[in-house]
Amino acid sequence: MGAGQWGVAQSRASIIEVFKSLEQKHKVVFSYNPRLIQALQLRFDNTSESLEASLERISDGLPLSFERVGSNGILVIPIRSNLEFSARDIDDQRPIDLIYVSLNNESPTYLLPQEGRYTVQNTFITDSITINTSFYHPVATTVGDLKSKGGVVEMKAETTDLGDVTILSYITTGVNSVLGDHRIEVDMTDLSLIAGETDGDVYQVLQAIPGIRSPNGKPGSLNLRGGPFDQNLTLFDNIPIYHTGHFFGTFSPYNPGIVDKISIYRSGLPASWGGRVGGVIDIKTQQHVPDSASIGLMTNTVTSGLELRLPIVKDKLGLILSGRANVFGNMPPKLEAYYDLNFQGSRISDIALNGPIELRNLNIGFSDINGKLIYKPGQRHHLSLSFLNIGNDFSYDLFSPNQNRLETETSELDNWGLTLEWQGQLSDAVNLRTRYTSSQFRLEEQRTEPRNNGNGVNREFVKNGIDDQRLDVALNVELDQKTDLNAGYEFSNHDITFDDTIDGDNPQVVDRRSGNGDINALYLSLKHQFSDKLIVDAGIRSNHFSVGDQSFFAPKLFVTYLVSKSLFFKGSATGSYQYVRQNFANDFDDFRIQNQFWLLVDENIPVLRGKQYMMGALLDHGSWLFDIELYDKDVKNVIRPGTGQVPIITGDLNVKGIDFLAKKRWRGFESWLSYSLSHAEETFRVEQQQGPRRLVTRDAFYDQRHVLNLKFLAPVGRWNLAASWSLMSGVPVYEADRDEVLDNNGNQYDIEYTGNFPAQHQLDLSASYRFSKPNAPWRGILGFSILNVYDRQNIINAFQENVNINNTIRYGLGFSPNIQLKVTF
Repeated sequence: MGAGQWGVAQSRASIIEVFKSLEQKHKVVFSYNPRLIQALQLRFDNTSESLEASLERISDGLPLSFERVGSNGILVIPIRSNLEFSARDIDDQRPIDLIYVSLNNESPTYLLPQEGRYTVQNTFITDSITINTSFYHPVATTVGDLKSKGGVVEMKAETTDLGDVTILSYITTGVNSVLGDHRIEVDMTDLSLIAGETDGDVYQVLQAIPGIRSPNGKPGSLNLRGGPFDQNLTLFDNIPIYHTGHFFGTFSPYNPGIVDKISIYRSGLPASWGGRVGGVIDIKTQQHVPDSASIGLMTNTVTSGLELRLPIVKDKLGLILSGRANVFGNMPPKLEAYYDLNFQGSRISDIALNGPIELRNLNIGFSDINGKLIYKPGQRHHLSLSFLNIGNDFSYDLFSPNQNRLETETSELDNWGLTLEWQGQLSDAVNLRTRYTSSQFRLEEQRTEPRNNGNGVNREFVKNGIDDQRLDVALNVELDQKTDLNAGYEFSNHDITFDDTIDGDNPQVVDRRSGNGDINALYLSLKHQFSDKLIVDAGIRSNHFSVGDQSFFAPKLFVTYLVSKSLFFKGSATGSYQYVRQNFANDFDDFRIQNQFWLLVDENIPVLRGKQYMMGALLDHGSWLFDIELYDKDVKNVIRPGTGQVPIITGDLNVKGIDFLAKKRWRGFESWLSYSLSHAEETFRVEQQQGPRRLVTRDAFYDQRHVLNLKFLAPVGRWNLAASWSLMSGVPVYEADRDEVLDNNGNQYDIEYTGNFPAQHQLDLSASYRFSKPNAPWRGILGFSILNVYDRQNIINAFQENVNINNTIRYGLGFSPNIQLKVTF
């Protein structure tokens, strides 16, 4: 069948019109996929020839075959074939040694050439195909058009704005690296399977990136290059998130099906970002009006949810909605594993409940709802309204039959927000964006126990609230093809309250504080590309904080030098400041309510001041990718919380480290090795009875010197398989204060380890199976995952509060399986 015998939109008669004509003439019924063949046309005259002759003539002209079904039915079968082509630079005709191909807008897959030719299997002539690679403009065409051009793709190099060029598939498909500001960008619509998860959990995905880890095993307790959770800014459509996630940080509080892109800054923030001394996780939902209505249904052993995309006015107005909630009945294995992780060492752990205490009325509830209304009045303007609500409810009763004593505890978390955003293209060179965000965070806990006199109960109420208002205006001006100017203003107001009160036998206000502060920030940055080699992005951010009438200036510098399209060097130096913060003890205990509270800096709690430096290089050539980054981070005014007679003391945090990545691609498979060597060290200034303050230096309680990850991805037909093995140093051994150890029998409190706890390691596996056909109007995926396959008991640290003398060690997550089903129409 020659290329000249068939055509796509080349002749007069549509193949569907031909079928209708034959149906009327010969009293038959054709069965076919109209979306697949509607673009096919051929020259066809309705002559007196027989049906068989007509079908033979169609098969001679188009890649279609026919099969009789019953007495008058005819099944139209598209004939698929392999597509072979070459790719080269349109200017110098140099062959391109790696491309990414997407058929019919499916997730892209990488291809390597064999004897200078690329092969895409099982294609049809009407299939759309997009070909992309780093440093080149993408090419969008159809299989038929590509064949008609002799199977040659000529790609034009990107030379005018290299700062926005991305290194595609930095670790896997959908995870890319951006040249200009060195951020990692995750495209959730293209994302490959990650070992240990089946639902694209945002926090699990991020831990696949070198330099990002969770030392306590909870996906939400992310540590970005030695910066703990509170030093990193997490935003969902510009709504700030003040908690680690559902169920004390064990599940991401965002439906991954509604997330479009995630930008991650591991070290160093551009001038447009402020408010944290660590990194940024910027989560964005879909920006464009949905093309068609769709609904997605998802369920796994822990949660169920739905997604809805609805075009209200074609190309003008659309709505996106998503909701999830946990399914709590009999506790499934994954939720049980996280329950054990959360509550070990507490009054409701399995060990504690072995005694004469009964756990009653246990309630674990969490949900998230988010949505977006998108309005596009014209090509140059875009308006959207996003909202998010995250809720968590946890409660239980403890009953002592011997004493007829009932104690209760409830914990409620609510984080909601909305963002109104307008984007306008004022001219070909000028873009303007303005946003208003309002958000609220509430964390409340109540404990009750019987009064000593037996009448009534004692109650302790603990509340923490944050009300945020944010308004920003951003201007981007393209001064010329190689120079961009970015300027902006941001106003934010933080209103933070904290209240801890007790009523009952001994009513008292344990702690009560509040703070309100305005931050006015101006920023300016200039990005310039020198020739086709050097990209420099320099800027400054000015902040004025109303509390104490304080002003701060944070310089920003990002430099990228391209040796070739395969190799470049990079570096950055940035400053930053932070005005809201948490105070952590030497512990990972998110169930300990004090570890979750936020405070506004004031005359007693100083502003955090940060500096970060990074230098590195990336080589992406053919089937290999290597990346290395060396960094140094200094944070001043970190706090060690006071306990009892020990006052709050301040100090400095210094983190030095190296992140290394080596990736290999072959025959559709991907594997990579990442290794992080780091040292997080704190220095505190301790008051003495006489003389100057004494400097005390120690490793941060979450310091993990070595982290090694080996990952492997394998697509096999409709299956996607993933495996990951991790090896990590143990954290430093810090014993609990003696007055926190609970023992009435005179037993000796002793931790058998010194220096650091033993190394941690675990194996994670995932598999997903797509049971819908590639061109079906619906999509169905079944996923399986197991975390910690061989149930390794990894020691996290020693308990620090209310320590049971017989149970002093915290362990990581155990064996944790999950199954998920998702169907999208």
